[in-house]
Amino acid sequence: MRNIGTSQEKESAVNKSALFSNKFALIGLVAMMLLGVGLIAGCGDSTLSGSGSAQFQYVASSPSGEIDAGSTAIVEARVVDATGAALSGQRVTFSVTPTALGYFTPVSDTTAADGTVAAVFTATSSGTATLQATVSGTTLTTSLLINDNTGGSGRITVSVTPLLMTANSADSANVLITATKKDGTPISDGMTIFLCAGERFVDRDRDGYFTKGVDSLIYDVNANGQWDPIGSIPTSTTTSGGTASVYYRAGNQATTVYIRATMIDSGNVSFAEVSAKLNPNTKVASIAMSANFENLRVKGVGGIEFGGLVATAYDEFGNPVPEGIPIAFTIASGPNGGENIQGQGYGPVEVSTNSNGQASVTVYSGTISGSVRLRASSGSVISAATPFAINSGPPYTIRLGATSCNQVSWEYVNVENQVTAIVCDIYTNPVPDSTAVYFWTSEGCIDGYSLTGVQGLGGTHPGMASVNWWSCTHINGRVWVRAETAGGTVTDSAMFLSSGPPIYIEILEYPSTLYAQSDEKGNITVSVYDINHNLVIGNTQVDFETQFGTIGNGGTVDGCHASIFKTKYTAAQLKKDYSPVSPDDGIGAVSFVSVRAGGMGGVSNGFTTLFLTTETYVKSSSIDIEAEVEPGTVTPFTVVIKDRGNNPLGGHRLTLFPNGGTITGSSFVTNEYGEVSLFYTAPGAEGTYLITVTDTDPRGSVSFAKKVKVKIAEL
Repeated sequence: MRNIGTSQEKESAVNKSALFSNKFALIGLVAMMLLGVGLIAGCGDSTLSGSGSAQFQYVASSPSGEIDAGSTAIVEARVVDATGAALSGQRVTFSVTPTALGYFTPVSDTTAADGTVAAVFTATSSGTATLQATVSGTTLTTSLLINDNTGGSGRITVSVTPLLMTANSADSANVLITATKKDGTPISDGMTIFLCAGERFVDRDRDGYFTKGVDSLIYDVNANGQWDPIGSIPTSTTTSGGTASVYYRAGNQATTVYIRATMIDSGNVSFAEVSAKLNPNTKVASIAMSANFENLRVKGVGGIEFGGLVATAYDEFGNPVPEGIPIAFTIASGPNGGENIQGQGYGPVEVSTNSNGQASVTVYSGTISGSVRLRASSGSVISAATPFAINSGPPYTIRLGATSCNQVSWEYVNVENQVTAIVCDIYTNPVPDSTAVYFWTSEGCIDGYSLTGVQGLGGTHPGMASVNWWSCTHINGRVWVRAETAGGTVTDSAMFLSSGPPIYIEILEYPSTLYAQSDEKGNITVSVYDINHNLVIGNTQVDFETQFGTIGNGGTVDGCHASIFKTKYTAAQLKKDYSPVSPDDGIGAVSFVSVRAGGMGGVSNGFTTLFLTTETYVKSSSIDIEAEVEPGTVTPFTVVIKDRGNNPLGGHRLTLFPNGGTITGSSFVTNEYGEVSLFYTAPGAEGTYLITVTDTDPRGSVSFAKKVKVKIAEL
């Protein structure tokens, strides 16, 4: 029988995209798990310190994990109070450690109505950066790996500062070249370094410049089939102390420029290459986002799997920006089911604006349903988060279970049990809300249908539909419930027990024999059933009564897959031999054990256990006689035969031999107490005599003796 446990519940607050102001106000969707803590996708390992009244729910970068030097990432944080409610108007400061790895724009900003705030991080050098956000004395961090974007053949390196410039024919950057010999020492002064800046190419003739008909283009920005310079740089320079420095001046075309430095040392050619970015001369002041769709379906289920997203960039006067300004699109958060922007994951995906100031991308769904939030950015300007939903597919599987797998309801009317169905699509996503699920039962009564995810109709969680079952008519106490959806093509059934009082006790295990010793134990296992031979509920009382030893009472366990009780039968020493036959049969007692379930009025059963004795043990046996008697007197005495457990042994035949005097008696066979009562007639002469007893029983075969002193008593 399947049991239903608690499931997680998701809530989403959806805000329409709005114009992003110069204050970088954010209005976004915040995805949270109510039964657990769900962080935004791509957070990485975050570290929290401090203790302010305002605190962070998360800090996340998009893209997360790693970026290249010269690239940017959007860093978003959400500020909440101690109860988890969003806090607006909170000043958040962004910083990076080490500081040489990059910078934030803006350095600080205030949270929007939903508690979120964002800034653009620009990576300037390679390394592992710790991105930090601070509010009210509380700091939360996340890590970002910055990769070196330079390429080359070794022995020469190039760095450009800054890596971001405006395509205005005025901005410039310092280009630093470092060159070494084969042994790693600085190259000799006066070494010529050949320089060029423009489109990217493969230098096949290895002369440091593009040679038409020989070298090949990799990046042709204007698609004219030939290499073009971008901006200006000296064609060559010479080293001093192993370094050389020149200035690069930006052109007026917004694009990526590749700066190449080549050194030819005694026929050995070494080169290095680094890219820098030229942004349009027009500055973006705000970005508005819109989507031509609201909801998508997970892929492969027959629904719409993709939609267009449009970002419109405006200048400071509210006019659309001109054509050619790059806009970067990123997915800020999502269910991580393969959703992506134009096949490039969470981005960033860079698209240039058209003549209307608009940049467009296509967003694709994945295999997991949930909410997705997207942003667009240009430099330090970030749009508000635009949310949309990825809905699950049609029902593919349904699983059914009851809250109680066994309950006492056979003899009662109106005992209730909740039955729940979980319905999922082909990717195990919960199906859309209001999916109808129909129910049937073999006995009792049940609600006819329920809707998934609808409060008041049993659907308190996505993909869940619950109904009530009540006891009334009964057949055999094995209640089968069936649920179906999708026109009866998706079904499942489950069974729970409607049990009655105990009627049958089955003894599965018991000790048929035990040695009559206090350290001897045996296992007892019983199973209890009701009138339909169904399992009774767990903790049904089971009691034992026994003539000898002790047995622990208790309650049955489980009640769903079994209804058993296990205990121990502990033996004990006997006061007498309850089976005194001669010769001795080794049975000290016969214990009749009764088992009762369900209290005084319950059903009973029983079994028999033989308490066994062992062979005669000399150290436990004894001759009880006066240690000193007078000559010629008659003295009564007793011989006691016991086993190693100190249990009396009845039916043992004895022979007695005194080396002085005589012994008389009516019987030489031990009674149920293991005793023989006799008389000893002492000899007339003083002295010390020996009485020897031999146990001739097959389970005896031992002898033992006792000294008796015969002496005339002193007056």
